[in-house]
Amino acid sequence: MRRSSNSGVSQLEMMISLIIMALIAALLANVLDFNRQVLDRSTTWSEDTTYHLARHDLRNFIENLPIRYGDHNAQHFFEGTDRSMTFRLSVVGGGDDEELFALALESGTLAITRRSQNIAHPVLSRTTNNLLISYFGRVTGEPDKSWHSTWSDPTFLPDLVKIEWDQNGQPAPPLTLQPAKHARQRYISLSSLVPPG
Repeated sequence: MRRSSNSGVSQLEMMISLIIMALIAALLANVLDFNRQVLDRSTTWSEDTTYHLARHDLRNFIENLPIRYGDHNAQHFFEGTDRSMTFRLSVVGGGDDEELFALALESGTLAITRRSQNIAHPVLSRTTNNLLISYFGRVTGEPDKSWHSTWSDPTFLPDLVKIEWDQNGQPAPPLTLQPAKHARQRYISLSSLVPPG
């Protein structure tokens, strides 16, 4: 049987073309969804990378505290409460000049503030709350080292500082630091030819 040139598309042809279009639409939807997932993952990776770099910056700030043995005491460089810390750092390009810095939680952002210029350097910029800082070491008059909620001992620096906080409603991994770690290691290596321990 011959089809006339004026007849339309058969039902079978219409169904085949609809199936082909549905398959193409399904493939495109999968490709676009995959691209969205890749974009979401790359955004998350970027945020995580920024977060870990910020933790590294905070570690550098605390572990690079300067110490001068002999004529200066630890309070000149470091004191803290359970919610903030104040310490001195050498200013880059400033020779022997040192400036006072403070680490505190300011409106949901853990920030280091340069006191002389009142410039806040955000360290952990995600939603941060419930900051808790504790200090481990020997305070003058105590026989043993222990954890303290504040530190203002004029003789000793704390051996460790533990910083804990909640981030986006969940506890973040605590950050445990050794204040003036690099200065202490330099002093040990200059004062003894034998490695410690």
